[in-house]
Amino acid sequence: MKSLFNTPTLKIDNDTFMLSKGFEVFKSMKLNSYGNDKFPDSFFKHDDIEYSLNHYAFRSEEFSTIDTSSDFLFAGCSQTFGLGLPIDATWPKKLNEMLNGKKFFNLATVSSDVTMICYNVTKYIDTFGKPKSIFILFPDFYKKIKIHNNEITTEFIFDKKKFSAEDVEENLLRDFMSIRNLEVLCDFLNIPLFYSSWQIPLVDVLMKLKEKNILKHVFDINHNHVVDSSSVNKKDAKFPHYWDVARDNEHFGEFDNLCFALRFKYEYEHYKK
Repeated sequence: MKSLFNTPTLKIDNDTFMLSKGFEVFKSMKLNSYGNDKFPDSFFKHDDIEYSLNHYAFRSEEFSTIDTSSDFLFAGCSQTFGLGLPIDATWPKKLNEMLNGKKFFNLATVSSDVTMICYNVTKYIDTFGKPKSIFILFPDFYKKIKIHNNEITTEFIFDKKKFSAEDVEENLLRDFMSIRNLEVLCDFLNIPLFYSSWQIPLVDVLMKLKEKNILKHVFDINHNHVVDSSSVNKKDAKFPHYWDVARDNEHFGEFDNLCFALRFKYEYEHYKK
């Protein structure tokens, strides 16, 4: 990796992926997501989380140009990165094991938006080749992307009341264009693509576009009744103390991650039939 990105600036060149939030904070392997030492001691109650990053600052094995056609590719935001969770509690790692994946390639990055995710997936394909299949869990659309002095800035709108109808419309249009372009690329290259979002409003919009045959590969991961979440028991947990919520008390716990993995697995197996 040629550069580290300082919060919240994103820099793009021909040799790097889109990243954010200054991944140097993970070097200590025990810091929280933003390197902030003001969290209570309870935040570090279970000292069993390591953020082991590859050359490109992804929580993944090293990427390789040697025949990637038998490997799955995962992408998403901090929920897919597994912020506040051991790697084995995350949905992409669980799904990779369920599908007998040999290597583990995950493009998820903290603080990313739909455009960043689609860019990174495209960049991966262009640099390392076609994966066997691609699985993406998109984030919400409460972010604004700005460009100033050739740098891209991600602005979070934590107060949703400040997010105007025009902001929502603009973001949804940008998200749709990014996703649609990725669909076209994957279809052209014959790469199976499966995606959804943990944000219900975004999924609702994407599903309406699918009903109109504008999008093809999205599915509703939040209202997928094929997988009965009541049948997922805590006895299945590898890390019971993170079953309900991640260490930061904000990100999904192992329960939701297991449900996400099972739902993606169903979509993949249904496609294979």
